Amino acid sequence: GLVTPWLIQQVIDKTLEYGSISVVGLYAVGVVAVSLISGVLGFGQRYGMAHVVQGAMYDMRNTLYDHILHLPFSYHDRARTGQLISRITSDIDGVSRFFSFGLSSIISMTLTFLGASFLLFRMSWQLGLLGLAMVPPMAFTAVKGSSTLGPQFYRLRQQFGRITAQLQENYSGVRVVKAFAREDYEIAKFKRELEEFFQRRMGVVKVFALFMPVMSFLTWLGMLTVLTYGVWSVINGRLSVGQLVASQGYLMMLTGPIRM
Repeated sequence: GLVTPWLIQQVIDKTLEYGSISVVGLYAVGVVAVSLISGVLGFGQRYGMAHVVQGAMYDMRNTLYDHILHLPFSYHDRARTGQLISRITSDIDGVSRFFSFGLSSIISMTLTFLGASFLLFRMSWQLGLLGLAMVPPMAFTAVKGSSTLGPQFYRLRQQFGRITAQLQENYSGVRVVKAFAREDYEIAKFKRELEEFFQRRMGVVKVFALFMPVMSFLTWLGMLTVLTYGVWSVINGRLSVGQLVASQGYLMMLTGPIRM
């Protein structure tokens, strides 16, 4: 990905230098080749990581199931079956998603951030400083949003576990429910749990709805600042047009990991 802005820079600068678009074909082949190689490597990375993670999750589910079966009666008297089902299914799925996509994304985004910073400074230390100046406010916003979302996601998972528990208990004890004509009571109870889940889910959505526009504003403000300085540098002969365009690509890579 870091090569693509450089190739675009070369296409623009060489075309303006020679006054011909004959060089476009050569660099277009380069862009396609880089995209294909990146796609193949990305597939191999994701598939390999998923294979390892799914094997680990397989062992984890078996270990957890074995552990639950060997717990004493006193534990099962206190624990709700639905909560245990939620632990084996949705909680482990969350761990799987993190290691399948989250961990590899963290490594990839860190390398991209460092690479984009280096190339931006190499192009112009002023552009590099302006680009990095965007990082603290965006990082603060991201940390603030994450610290707010963390507890909300935890409560959301807890509520989902309660819903699963009630479903399991009602289905396994449906004869008792019908025998005592408790259908309406159980339906009302389930609706209350669903309403609680809905409210918690909307709380998460609200944080995202507030968080994303702020991040977008900071991103565009930073890009506009860098673009303004870049245009001034082009006019004064400090940068080429191709470098100006490439700087915007590197800037998106610089802020991309934070926006994610």
